[in-house]
Amino acid sequence: MCDKVKKVMIFLVIFLIILIVFLIFLQIENNKKSKVEEKLEYINSDEWNDEVYPRGMPQLFRMYKGKLTAQTMGKSIYYFTTEFVPEYYKQLKDATKDKISSYYNANSEIIAKNTGIENEQDFQNLVVSIQCLSSDTLTLDSFRIDKENIKVSNQCTETILYITYKENTEIGFNVRINNRMERNESSLLYTAITNE
Repeated sequence: MCDKVKKVMIFLVIFLIILIVFLIFLQIENNKKSKVEEKLEYINSDEWNDEVYPRGMPQLFRMYKGKLTAQTMGKSIYYFTTEFVPEYYKQLKDATKDKISSYYNANSEIIAKNTGIENEQDFQNLVVSIQCLSSDTLTLDSFRIDKENIKVSNQCTETILYITYKENTEIGFNVRINNRMERNESSLLYTAITNE
């Protein structure tokens, strides 16, 4: 009888340890999602904390026919260049296609909120395009909107964003700006420039 009680107690202790680890993991994931949602809420607000506009932004905003404010577009572009690209670079600079796929599957909601990307192939292309950069960390040197390549339609405005990080050559991304505000994901879609 005593042996059975010891086995049950050991089982309960192991079960409680596993449960505690699971709850800690769940809390960490919820905090990560909460921070991303707070960032998206801030980007979509009219609040401004001295973020910097890329060169060419006035021309883009003059041509844009949608409901987003210049602050919303500017903050989205600023955080894409200063936080999101450097974070994906840091996490995935030497990653294989399989590792990028695993990362996307584990973080697809966060990626959609940060970049507007809703499919794995677009994310794969974005990561491959930033893997050509070099250095331990990416520090923004300059960024600009291609003023000569702004296309306006009834649904969106499209352009190219060029970014230069210190000790790197310029890299470009397609930017698609929705004419209406998206509350649960980025209203700007950032994708790699591909030859497809």
